[in-house]
Amino acid sequence: MFDESVQLTATEPLAITQSIIRDGFHFTPTLGIGFRHINNSDWGRFKETTLQAVVLLLEYSQDAVLLFNGETIVFQRLCGKLTFNSGYRLWEDDKWLRSRLALPFERRPLPSPLR
Repeated sequence: MFDESVQLTATEPLAITQSIIRDGFHFTPTLGIGFRHINNSDWGRFKETTLQAVVLLLEYSQDAVLLFNGETIVFQRLCGKLTFNSGYRLWEDDKWLRSRLALPFERRPLPSPLR
């Protein structure tokens, strides 16, 4: 998956990161994926590409959490339940999100256990 609006990175999580996620979300991550909006690129394309990447990654994962700046929850899937943070700007438009996802999900505020 390639788009000029987003830089994707994949890394093995550090032990400290695994510990923080385990303590806060009760699972141990085995892969870290980073999404970075490229400055001055199209925000809509970034949003669309990020959602496409998330859906693809969720096909191959179990529990997952996407964080902004390491503490704000963007979305989480815990025990099979996918939830998007309604307080995060990528998911402000519920109709937009529902028109692009076939997966069952909910959209609500997600306070972070990491703050």
